[in-house]
Amino acid sequence: MSVGAPGDQQAALSIGMRRVAHAMTADVDSIAVDVSRAVLTRSGHAPVDETSEYFAALVRSTCANVGTFLSTLAYDVPPASVGPPDGAIELVDQIASDPAGLPELIRMYQLGAAMTWECFLGYADGVIKDRELLSRLILPASRHLSEYLDHVVQCLTVRWDERVLEAVRSGHRTQIVLTALMHGESVDLDLLDHPINGHHMAIACSGLGRAQRLRRVGDRIRRRLPGTRVIDVADIDGADILWVSNEGPPDRDLVVGECASEPGQGFLAVSDADSGARGFERVGREATDTLRAVVRIGGPARAVTFRDVALCTTLLADDERAQRFARVVLGPLAAPDIEASRLRQTLQCYFACGGNKAAAGAALHLHEKTVAYRLRRAARILGVSIDADRLNLEAALSVLADPSEP
Repeated sequence: MSVGAPGDQQAALSIGMRRVAHAMTADVDSIAVDVSRAVLTRSGHAPVDETSEYFAALVRSTCANVGTFLSTLAYDVPPASVGPPDGAIELVDQIASDPAGLPELIRMYQLGAAMTWECFLGYADGVIKDRELLSRLILPASRHLSEYLDHVVQCLTVRWDERVLEAVRSGHRTQIVLTALMHGESVDLDLLDHPINGHHMAIACSGLGRAQRLRRVGDRIRRRLPGTRVIDVADIDGADILWVSNEGPPDRDLVVGECASEPGQGFLAVSDADSGARGFERVGREATDTLRAVVRIGGPARAVTFRDVALCTTLLADDERAQRFARVVLGPLAAPDIEASRLRQTLQCYFACGGNKAAAGAALHLHEKTVAYRLRRAARILGVSIDADRLNLEAALSVLADPSEP
């Protein structure tokens, strides 16, 4: 092939670029899916959930970026003269609440650019039959992609900083509003940007790593219940609280199941369902009251629902009334002396072991006959049958239970 005049060479190069760009543009949707899948796999997200909204947003972002790169390449438009496409901005806005999101996003852009370049080379090899033209085309196309990548990353970093600042301000406002709500103050729930008029459940968590545990539970619930919104507040009197809200009644069994499957120390207390602004407040209090009750009752860390311990939760929500109830039901056994304390501990362990004296004895390191003797003595002092009045006795014992006792 003759080299030709410089002007002819540039014209041929521009035409070649345009042909490759147009060929890729015709397939940009499928290219975006393939690139997105490869990016997630190579960045350690496998197996890729291609039904998730996150994957859909990534595909939209990839499609917009590849399309913008190709159009600026085809018409020799400087990459720095265009802003980041809407799809890329959407992805930034979606993950701006994750502190580690920006480095991950930049890595994904780098991987996406590498995948896009591989596609470009494949299309160029198929479209450009002139090997000399193909050779001259590669360097400027590669430079153009690098400049586009650098420009978009800079723009998205600025956008990221703006969104993080907004998230901090919004999170600070949310914390203030929810803290005031849970402390009984009058608040404007419209400030929360949350579907307050929908249906709600709340989860309260105690123990180490409670914020991370609630975040994982909330993420799983959102994935399994489309349209679900979650909002949380940290460290309200030693507990973190998360609200699960939806337009329709939430799937209670699913929410409870996700809490029960979450490992870790401390309790997860789940409210019942309610609706509207008052319901939003009520489920929050149900969750925290349930958590307070099960912490006081003790036992192994687990997920507990309001329904499981509704009586104890209701009693323990008002300490003065709970104490009065316990002392009326237990009478002399509510005394602070050693014998009354020993009999209360034996009764509580007996009930916890399902009314099995041998199991209670093993738990207390006592002979079964000793347990039986203590139970008979407690019944004489109370003047009632222990098993017949079990509901009231268990509730009263939980009120006076010492969390330090085994």
